[in-house]
Amino acid sequence: MMLGPDLTLRGAVELIRGGSLEALRLAEYCYGRIEELNDRLKAFITVFTRDENTHSVSEPLLGAPISLKDLFYTKDKPTTAGSRILAGFKPSFNAPVVDALSSSGAFII
Repeated sequence: MMLGPDLTLRGAVELIRGGSLEALRLAEYCYGRIEELNDRLKAFITVFTRDENTHSVSEPLLGAPISLKDLFYTKDKPTTAGSRILAGFKPSFNAPVVDALSSSGAFII
C-alpha cells in the first residue's frame, strides 16, 4: 500500500477496515508530510499533537486522520478564520462538527 496525496478519506477507512493499513501509520505519514512541507506551504497554523488524540478509534472513521480549517471552533486552539482581528482567539468549546468527528473516530491533526 502506497501512501500519498491521492489517498482519500474513504479509501483510507477501507484500507484500515480491511487490515492493510494501520491508522497510526497513516497518521504518522501525515505528521511527516506536515513537518516536511508546512514551512513552505504554511497550510497549518496549529497541528494537534499525537497526545491530544486520546479518544478511542471507532467506527465509522477508524482513526483516519483529518485536519480542520481554523474556521471551526476548536476548544483551546487558535481559531482565527485567517483574520488578524481574531489573532490569539481560542474558543472555550468545540464546534458541533469537531465533536462529531471526534466521536466518529477521526484522528484530528
